[in-house]
Amino acid sequence: MIRCIKTGCILIDQNQSKQVYGDLHQINGDTYIFNACLDKHGETNWDSGIECNSPAVYTDHYFERRGVIVFSAQDAVYNQALEDYFGKY
Repeated sequence: MIRCIKTGCILIDQNQSKQVYGDLHQINGDTYIFNACLDKHGETNWDSGIECNSPAVYTDHYFERRGVIVFSAQDAVYNQALEDYFGKY
């Protein structure tokens, strides 16, 4: 089962110092799927820099293809804004 965790979220790759905007989904409880914004060529629209006050999830281990980023929920780290969002629901 797939459920939307947060729309309007940021995924941050700390190793590469880059981030992307999109929506965070969870499948089968242990896997996250991040549906990222695309550029005009249909590729993931990564931005440089990792400063963020918006809800964000951090991971360094993922598979990415054409704006779909898949990673283990165990590898995810959340910033305070996303933790606060989770606390509301």
